[in-house]
Amino acid sequence: MGEVRVRQAAAADVLIVAALRLQAARVLGAGPEPGFLDRFARVWDAESDPTWVAELDGAHAGVLIARSVPSLPWPGVAEYVGGHLLVSMLFVAPGHADRGVAQALTAAMTTWARDRGLALTGEP
Repeated sequence: MGEVRVRQAAAADVLIVAALRLQAARVLGAGPEPGFLDRFARVWDAESDPTWVAELDGAHAGVLIARSVPSLPWPGVAEYVGGHLLVSMLFVAPGHADRGVAQALTAAMTTWARDRGLALTGEP
């Protein structure tokens, strides 16, 4: 058994991210949709939708897609730097459950968010 490798997805990874999202939808019962990969590729943006892909045993084992949201102004605070990171999707491919994929994806996202001063759920 191999080690989980996680990397942040770049614009060039759009079809990998789209395929993992499609796989997640299929696991949840969605039917086939011709043209989905192209439709996803037109709207996904690696900058505004920070995404991490997990690889395990030579296969794409999971994906975490998030959205960076700036904080709104607050009375008495002249300038607030930071914001929040919202997870829009966390998917672990069948056959890779209980192998640390979700934990590795979450750890990569957490490090990335904290390095940018973004709050995670439950943090001030």
